[in-house]
Amino acid sequence: MLGITVTATTLLASCVNVDPGPDYEEASRMITDRTGVAETYRPDAEPEALRRRVEEMLQDGLSPENAPRIALLNNGRLQVLFHEIGISRARVVEAGLVSNPSLGVSTRFPQGGGLTSVTLTATQSLVDLLLNPFEVEIARFALEETRMALAQEAIGIVAETRRSCYRILSLERAVATVAADRDVTTRAIRLAEDRMAAGQADRLDVELARAEALDIERELLLLERDRSLEEIHLAELLGIGRWGTTWALSGSLPPPAPDRNDDALLPFAYRQRFDARIAALRIEAARAEVARERHGVFSDVAIGFERERPESPPHSRDRASP
Repeated sequence: MLGITVTATTLLASCVNVDPGPDYEEASRMITDRTGVAETYRPDAEPEALRRRVEEMLQDGLSPENAPRIALLNNGRLQVLFHEIGISRARVVEAGLVSNPSLGVSTRFPQGGGLTSVTLTATQSLVDLLLNPFEVEIARFALEETRMALAQEAIGIVAETRRSCYRILSLERAVATVAADRDVTTRAIRLAEDRMAAGQADRLDVELARAEALDIERELLLLERDRSLEEIHLAELLGIGRWGTTWALSGSLPPPAPDRNDDALLPFAYRQRFDARIAALRIEAARAEVARERHGVFSDVAIGFERERPESPPHSRDRASP
């Protein structure tokens, strides 16, 4: 019997929905709990609406109190980490998917006529089914790590923003103090020149007064430079460095912090710091990877079924009547 076989394989596609909204909410809650700032960036926010919101907050004045609120809404590094949460959620969904079953169709054409023999096959990888729970667990650990990394970054941005505000205020105070010293040295130069004209001082006294004035002028220029650089740094933290928006910082320096017991802070920091919890998550993820590797001894094992429609005998010819 002459046989011709044609085989085709079809992969079934799966449609899934990735919704990172609850992950964004959880990350925002973690940030609010640690920073006290209720309003944070949302990846689904319209850029123009976000900019208008930040500009409205700047119109009310910039201070060490509201600067962290603007940073949590508009900081570029924070926005990137929020979008990485969506990517991590998509990876969790992807890890929960197994490879599509493979379908095959085979046909054979008999020489003597009759129906064509058709064979249907379907196979599914057992390795994918076995390793899928470990893949999902590893992906969930990665998602939780991304959320904690975002919260840790938000805490750092809030602290850095406040520190930058306080540094600008302290530099402004130092500039005002040195500017007052410059006025004093200017009067000292005039006094030395008047005394030299009256014969009560010589050229050396005048030059010494001028040298002191130059030192103070140099110190003032350095302080103003540091203040300008710190203002640029604060604008970057607030995400308005390229906007060309004018703003002025107001407020006062906080009182000195009381003495703390460092021995009591260490256990508290271990429980509260997200980087310590991230390290613990990485250990759990490594254990899950070890378990996955142990179960992945075989590269591929498939299970399936096959059904065949046998060929029928040739149609019999009509028999002649006697």
